[in-house]
Amino acid sequence: MPEPHVQVLLLCRWSVPASLEAFEHKFSSMDELRTHLYAPERLRLRLWMLRNVLIPSIRSQNDDRFKLLLMLGEHLPSPYREAVLESVSSVPQIRPIFVPEGQPHREQCRELMQRFRDPRATVVAEGRLDDDDALATDFVAMARSYFPKLRPFFRNAPKLALDFPRGFLFEIRGAELTLQPAIHRLWTPALIIYTRPSHPKGLLDYKHHLLWQHMDVYSWQDQPMFLRGVHSGNDSGISFGQGRDTGRTYSDDEIDAQLFHRFGINLTDLQESWANFVASGAC
Repeated sequence: MPEPHVQVLLLCRWSVPASLEAFEHKFSSMDELRTHLYAPERLRLRLWMLRNVLIPSIRSQNDDRFKLLLMLGEHLPSPYREAVLESVSSVPQIRPIFVPEGQPHREQCRELMQRFRDPRATVVAEGRLDDDDALATDFVAMARSYFPKLRPFFRNAPKLALDFPRGFLFEIRGAELTLQPAIHRLWTPALIIYTRPSHPKGLLDYKHHLLWQHMDVYSWQDQPMFLRGVHSGNDSGISFGQGRDTGRTYSDDEIDAQLFHRFGINLTDLQESWANFVASGAC
């Protein structure tokens, strides 16, 4: 049997004022939503996350055959528009795309992902993450190489999910940045949906924590595969204690090594960068 052509296609929505129902926090109007999302102090925080968390892990992927669609609102103000574009310019896998604002959230994401699906692919491995998430450096390679193991189950199914439930949470509180190992099923930062290029639905058509109701889900727990931020800017309301991995303990040195070797991020540099960011009055 020939090797399957697995396209890896990722999505990150960066402060996009989509339709109001796209957010867990409620807003009374689009003007109120834009004021919240485009507040300078919030955009400075999101830019720090993008530069220090997401981009290093994307740049460090050991399989570079993938695309990350960075979805941006068409009215993203200066100087943040220019800062984002400059930040991602050195990572060819990141494709910034400005989209109309106030549009139905799921439909807009679906259309964007479908536009970039490769019709020649055997399967499309779709994933999504936020700007305060990082992927393990072998995430793309795993999404590609694991599919042949699942291919027998895929023949008679329109879609399958591969869940990587083990990773780390990092919490920022004041000038402190701390980490803890975490394990949690069906969190978005390390979750893949395999689907055919012609399938009419995409990864945002399903609530991630209910994927098991719509498709078979396979779990790979051997190594930490995600880094996820916990801070006041979270829309999802995640807490630092949530999903604590009591089955694994790490010393500070081991966490430092895990962060560097698994995510391409130096913990000391990350903590110093955050402390400097706070000290500068940027947040």
